[in-house]
Amino acid sequence: MVEIIENFTTIGGIYFKGGIVLKIIVYGSTRDRAYNKLQDLLDNMKYGEVNRVNKNSFNFTVELKNGDLYIALLAFEGAKGHKWDYAYIDHRIDKEIVNNIILPGCLHSNYGEKLEEHYQIYL
Repeated sequence: MVEIIENFTTIGGIYFKGGIVLKIIVYGSTRDRAYNKLQDLLDNMKYGEVNRVNKNSFNFTVELKNGDLYIALLAFEGAKGHKWDYAYIDHRIDKEIVNNIILPGCLHSNYGEKLEEHYQIYL
C-alpha cells in the first residue's frame, strides 16, 4: 500500500521525506508475476496520484504526480545494475538472484540503513 501523507510518502511502513523522488521496482520470477503485482499496487493507488501508466508486452511503468516511478521487471542475470529505493520481490525468485542481482541495487544500503526495511517479499 502506498500513501501520501503531507510531505511524506510511506511504503511498507517506511516514511520517505517529501520532495524525494522514489524509484520502486517490482521484481517477478516471470514477467506476468511482476506485472500482476504492479497492477495490484496500481489498483490500490488513488486516482488523482497517478500521472502516467505505460503498459505493453515489454514494459509496465507507473509514474505518480509526485515523480515516484514504479517499474515491473523480470528478475534474472540481465537485471543487474538497476538501482531502487524500495523493491517488491517475488518469493519464487531464486535466492542467488535476490542476493547477487536484486539486493545490491538498494540505494540505501550504503547509508547504514537496514536493508530489510527497503524491500518486501510478496507471494
